[in-house]
Amino acid sequence: MYFVCIETLMDEWWKDLCLYMRLLYDGLKVSGNYLLDSSGYYIANFNQGSFSINGSSKFKDDPTLVKEMLEYMHSISASQKIKRLAINKADLINLAEFLMHFHELEDIEIVGCTTNGFPDFLQSFRKLRRLRIVNCRIPRIPEWIADFKNMISLDIALNQLEDLPDSFNRLYKLEKLNLSYNRFMTFPNIICSLEKLRGLYIHNNMIHKIPREIRNLQNLSELNLSENCICHLSIDGLFKLQALNIKGNFMIELPNLDNFPFLSELYVGGNHWNDQSLKKLMQLHNNGVFVSFEDQ
Repeated sequence: MYFVCIETLMDEWWKDLCLYMRLLYDGLKVSGNYLLDSSGYYIANFNQGSFSINGSSKFKDDPTLVKEMLEYMHSISASQKIKRLAINKADLINLAEFLMHFHELEDIEIVGCTTNGFPDFLQSFRKLRRLRIVNCRIPRIPEWIADFKNMISLDIALNQLEDLPDSFNRLYKLEKLNLSYNRFMTFPNIICSLEKLRGLYIHNNMIHKIPREIRNLQNLSELNLSENCICHLSIDGLFKLQALNIKGNFMIELPNLDNFPFLSELYVGGNHWNDQSLKKLMQLHNNGVFVSFEDQ
């Protein structure tokens, strides 16, 4: 089953699209903002600037419908006005040539899709600011990722990454990075040069050691290192940190958290804290920090 969701600032093309699709496919109906198949399953929907295409029972094994919609949107120039595109459980290999028409995209979400590695068609979107590619079995990120000069958010969770390309440190504007649920065994040191990073989520990997260079990320406010294999942690210098998640590691001694004036959330369950660390955690709790010992 595939799903494509598109948000745009204009809706003039909606009636034209519905009419066109009804001419192509017998039995399609329009009900309010919904385009339905003959069985009443919704295929497409437009509401308040959001356009979605959903694989119904009739079309779930046939990507032709999605291709026809994307191609028609390009022919009436709707694709030039679209800023956000989300695709769920689609075959990107077959749709790539149609998706390349959406040159103005700034926000792309790809979840659970069939693709041969990192999708090459993404190179067309130089205005991209947010990219989310989740659960697509991607083994590596290409060097041309650095071409996204305006990228502020990158989420590549639930893939098969083991390292990052050398060009990664040229994502100068990156503020949010999610590398969780991958195959990292060592912390990618190149991350430590991304000085504008505010949120780093690299939980559920197999990382054993966090480099001291992480202190270079002085704008970091959220750090999730949970469910790794970390025994020792030093994060001195991350003065803006508000939320720290280190649950599910092999830590005995709590890192020094004396000079973290903005720390408000701390998740520490599933470790093996010594008595001194437990006392420090109680002190933090008494000072107003939310401390969670849950390991789930």
